[in-house]
Amino acid sequence: MSSERTRPTREETRQRLLDAATEVFARDGIGPATVDEISSAAGFTRGAFYSNFESKDALVFDMLDEHLEQSVQGLEEMISDAPTANPLDLLAAPRDRRDTAIDRSALLYTDYVLYAAGLEEGRRRLRTRLDVTRQTIAQALDRAAAALGVDLPMPSDLAAELLVAFDDGYGLHMVIDPHTNTTDRYDQIMLHLFGSWAGST
Repeated sequence: MSSERTRPTREETRQRLLDAATEVFARDGIGPATVDEISSAAGFTRGAFYSNFESKDALVFDMLDEHLEQSVQGLEEMISDAPTANPLDLLAAPRDRRDTAIDRSALLYTDYVLYAAGLEEGRRRLRTRLDVTRQTIAQALDRAAAALGVDLPMPSDLAAELLVAFDDGYGLHMVIDPHTNTTDRYDQIMLHLFGSWAGST
Protein backbone atom coordinates (compact mmCIF):
# COMPACT_ATOMS: atom_id res chain seq x y z
CA MET A 1 0.00 0.00 0.00
CA SER A 2 1.26 3.46 -0.82
CA SER A 3 1.30 5.98 1.99
CA GLU A 4 -0.14 9.45 1.56
CA ARG A 5 2.29 12.32 1.17
CA THR A 6 2.76 14.09 4.51
CA ARG A 7 5.75 16.33 3.77
CA PRO A 8 4.84 19.69 2.27
CA THR A 9 6.02 20.50 -1.22
CA ARG A 10 8.65 23.16 -1.77
CA GLU A 11 6.00 25.66 -2.81
CA GLU A 12 3.89 24.86 0.27
CA THR A 13 6.93 25.28 2.49
CA ARG A 14 7.75 28.60 0.88
CA GLN A 15 4.19 29.86 1.26
CA ARG A 16 4.06 28.81 4.93
CA LEU A 17 7.28 30.71 5.55
CA LEU A 18 5.87 33.81 3.83
CA ASP A 19 2.64 33.60 5.84
CA ALA A 20 4.58 33.12 9.07
CA ALA A 21 6.84 36.06 8.23
CA THR A 22 3.80 38.26 7.74
CA GLU A 23 2.55 37.36 11.22
CA VAL A 24 5.95 37.87 12.85
CA PHE A 25 6.55 41.15 11.00
CA ALA A 26 3.11 42.46 12.00
CA ARG A 27 3.74 41.52 15.62
CA ASP A 28 7.38 42.49 16.12
CA GLY A 29 8.32 44.67 13.14
CA ILE A 30 10.53 43.66 10.24
CA GLY A 31 13.83 44.88 11.68
CA PRO A 32 13.71 42.97 15.00
CA ALA A 33 12.27 39.78 13.45
CA THR A 34 14.70 36.87 13.12
CA VAL A 35 14.97 33.89 10.80
CA ASP A 36 14.57 31.60 13.82
CA GLU A 37 11.27 33.27 14.79
CA ILE A 38 9.92 33.04 11.25
CA SER A 39 10.98 29.41 10.88
CA SER A 40 9.48 28.46 14.25
CA ALA A 41 6.20 30.23 13.47
CA ALA A 42 5.99 28.26 10.22
CA GLY A 43 6.78 24.99 11.99
CA PHE A 44 10.11 24.53 10.22
CA THR A 45 13.82 24.63 10.98
CA ARG A 46 16.37 27.22 9.89
CA GLY A 47 17.45 24.73 7.24
CA ALA A 48 14.02 24.82 5.63
CA PHE A 49 14.12 28.62 5.63
CA TYR A 50 17.51 28.82 3.97
CA SER A 51 16.56 26.23 1.38
CA ASN A 52 13.91 28.70 0.17
CA PHE A 53 15.41 32.12 0.91
CA GLU A 54 19.01 33.29 1.07
CA SER A 55 18.22 35.65 3.94
CA LYS A 56 15.46 37.57 5.67
CA ASP A 57 16.08 40.42 3.25
CA ALA A 58 15.53 38.05 0.31
CA LEU A 59 12.17 37.04 1.79
CA VAL A 60 11.21 40.70 2.24
CA PHE A 61 12.17 41.42 -1.37
CA ASP A 62 10.01 38.53 -2.58
CA MET A 63 7.06 40.02 -0.70
CA LEU A 64 7.83 43.43 -2.19
CA ASP A 65 7.96 41.98 -5.70
CA GLU A 66 4.60 40.26 -5.16
CA HIS A 67 3.12 43.55 -4.00
CA LEU A 68 4.57 45.41 -7.01
CA GLU A 69 3.31 42.85 -9.50
CA GLN A 70 -0.23 42.76 -8.09
CA SER A 71 -0.37 46.54 -7.69
CA VAL A 72 0.47 47.20 -11.33
CA GLN A 73 -1.71 44.33 -12.56
CA GLY A 74 -4.66 45.58 -10.50
CA LEU A 75 -4.20 49.12 -11.78
CA GLU A 76 -4.05 47.98 -15.39
CA GLU A 77 -7.16 45.82 -14.93
CA MET A 78 -9.10 48.73 -13.42
CA ILE A 79 -8.13 50.95 -16.33
CA SER A 80 -8.97 48.36 -19.00
CA ASP A 81 -12.30 47.49 -17.33
CA ALA A 82 -13.44 51.11 -16.93
CA PRO A 83 -16.84 51.71 -18.62
CA THR A 84 -15.64 55.04 -20.06
CA ALA A 85 -12.46 57.13 -20.16
CA ASN A 86 -13.85 59.36 -17.40
CA PRO A 87 -11.69 58.99 -14.26
CA LEU A 88 -14.80 59.41 -12.09
CA ASP A 89 -16.31 56.26 -13.59
CA LEU A 90 -13.10 54.41 -12.84
CA LEU A 91 -12.98 55.56 -9.22
CA ALA A 92 -16.68 55.05 -8.54
CA ALA A 93 -16.85 51.54 -10.00
CA PRO A 94 -16.80 48.60 -7.55
CA ARG A 95 -13.41 46.89 -7.54
CA ASP A 96 -11.49 44.29 -5.64
CA ARG A 97 -8.89 45.46 -3.17
CA ARG A 98 -5.38 44.12 -3.54
CA ASP A 99 -4.66 41.27 -1.16
CA THR A 100 -0.92 40.80 -0.89
CA ALA A 101 0.58 40.37 2.56
CA ILE A 102 1.72 43.99 2.48
CA ASP A 103 -1.72 45.32 1.56
CA ARG A 104 -3.51 43.68 4.49
CA SER A 105 -1.99 46.12 6.99
CA ALA A 106 -1.23 49.80 6.47
CA LEU A 107 1.26 49.66 9.34
CA LEU A 108 3.00 46.65 7.83
CA TYR A 109 3.13 48.36 4.43
CA THR A 110 4.79 51.42 6.00
CA ASP A 111 7.28 49.17 7.78
CA TYR A 112 8.10 47.42 4.50
CA VAL A 113 8.78 50.70 2.72
CA LEU A 114 10.99 52.04 5.52
CA TYR A 115 12.88 48.77 5.83
CA ALA A 116 13.42 48.41 2.09
CA ALA A 117 14.41 52.06 1.72
CA GLY A 118 17.30 51.42 4.10
CA LEU A 119 18.81 48.81 1.75
CA GLU A 120 20.35 49.47 -1.65
CA GLU A 121 18.49 46.56 -3.27
CA GLY A 122 15.30 47.62 -1.53
CA ARG A 123 15.59 51.15 -2.87
CA ARG A 124 16.12 49.77 -6.37
CA ARG A 125 12.93 47.73 -6.13
CA LEU A 126 10.98 50.64 -4.70
CA ARG A 127 12.18 52.83 -7.58
CA THR A 128 10.95 50.17 -9.99
CA ARG A 129 7.56 50.22 -8.29
CA LEU A 130 7.36 54.00 -8.52
CA ASP A 131 8.48 54.15 -12.15
CA VAL A 132 6.10 51.47 -13.41
CA THR A 133 3.14 52.79 -11.41
CA ARG A 134 3.70 56.38 -12.51
CA GLN A 135 4.04 55.35 -16.16
CA THR A 136 0.85 53.28 -16.01
CA ILE A 137 -1.13 56.13 -14.45
CA ALA A 138 0.31 58.76 -16.81
CA GLN A 139 -0.60 56.69 -19.87
CA ALA A 140 -4.12 56.19 -18.54
CA LEU A 141 -4.53 59.92 -17.92
CA ASP A 142 -3.32 60.75 -21.43
CA ARG A 143 -5.77 58.26 -22.96
CA ALA A 144 -8.63 59.61 -20.88
CA ALA A 145 -7.84 63.23 -21.74
CA ALA A 146 -7.71 62.44 -25.45
CA ALA A 147 -10.95 60.44 -25.35
CA LEU A 148 -12.77 63.16 -23.40
CA GLY A 149 -11.30 66.02 -25.43
CA VAL A 150 -10.03 67.89 -22.39
CA ASP A 151 -6.69 69.21 -21.23
CA LEU A 152 -5.13 67.91 -18.06
CA PRO A 153 -4.54 70.56 -15.37
CA MET A 154 -0.85 69.58 -15.44
CA PRO A 155 1.42 67.28 -17.47
CA SER A 156 0.39 63.65 -17.05
CA ASP A 157 3.75 62.60 -15.60
CA LEU A 158 3.43 65.24 -12.85
CA ALA A 159 -0.19 64.27 -12.20
CA ALA A 160 0.84 60.62 -11.89
CA GLU A 161 3.62 61.55 -9.48
CA LEU A 162 1.13 63.51 -7.36
CA LEU A 163 -1.35 60.64 -7.26
CA VAL A 164 1.27 58.07 -6.28
CA ALA A 165 2.64 60.35 -3.55
CA PHE A 166 -0.87 60.91 -2.23
CA ASP A 167 -1.53 57.17 -2.20
CA ASP A 168 1.61 56.48 -0.16
CA GLY A 169 1.01 59.43 2.15
CA TYR A 170 -2.57 58.42 2.82
CA GLY A 171 -1.35 54.95 3.71
CA LEU A 172 0.72 56.51 6.48
CA HIS A 173 -2.31 58.49 7.67
CA MET A 174 -4.26 55.24 7.85
CA VAL A 175 -1.65 54.00 10.31
CA ILE A 176 -1.85 57.14 12.44
CA ASP A 177 -5.64 57.53 12.41
CA PRO A 178 -7.32 54.45 10.92
CA HIS A 179 -10.79 55.49 12.11
CA THR A 180 -10.78 58.74 10.13
CA ASN A 181 -8.56 57.72 7.24
CA THR A 182 -10.30 54.81 5.55
CA THR A 183 -10.33 53.36 2.05
CA ASP A 184 -13.82 54.79 1.50
CA ARG A 185 -12.62 58.26 2.50
CA TYR A 186 -9.64 57.83 0.19
CA ASP A 187 -12.01 57.17 -2.71
CA GLN A 188 -14.08 60.24 -1.79
CA ILE A 189 -10.99 62.45 -1.87
CA MET A 190 -9.95 61.07 -5.24
CA LEU A 191 -13.44 61.67 -6.63
CA HIS A 192 -13.25 65.32 -5.56
CA LEU A 193 -9.78 65.70 -7.03
CA PHE A 194 -11.06 64.59 -10.43
CA GLY A 195 -14.39 66.38 -10.10
CA SER A 196 -13.41 69.61 -11.86
CA TRP A 197 -11.91 67.71 -14.77
CA ALA A 198 -15.00 65.57 -15.22
CA GLY A 199 -17.19 68.65 -14.89
CA SER A 200 -15.59 70.15 -17.96
CA THR A 201 -16.77 67.34 -20.21
